[in-house]
Amino acid sequence: MLPGGWDAPSFIFTYGAAIIFVGLYIIFKAYEVLVQKKPLRFAVPAKEIDLETNLPYIEALTAASEAQRASHEKSKGTKLSDFLF
Repeated sequence: MLPGGWDAPSFIFTYGAAIIFVGLYIIFKAYEVLVQKKPLRFAVPAKEIDLETNLPYIEALTAASEAQRASHEKSKGTKLSDFLF
């Protein structure tokens, strides 16, 4: 244990995933720009997001799920969850 009450293995385990994620993100973006010759973008512009393709299919799945859920008797936990969320 080092001064200040922390040790190196705990620090690496705690922050290692974030460091690995940032590193992989930088590598992925560099690959896109240098190899695939795509422009550097950090987000998809709102105008390019497609919200209509497959919408009828998603609505049908949602309706089927809601119908199945309504056919079962709700427990107290499910009622509380439905109330809160």
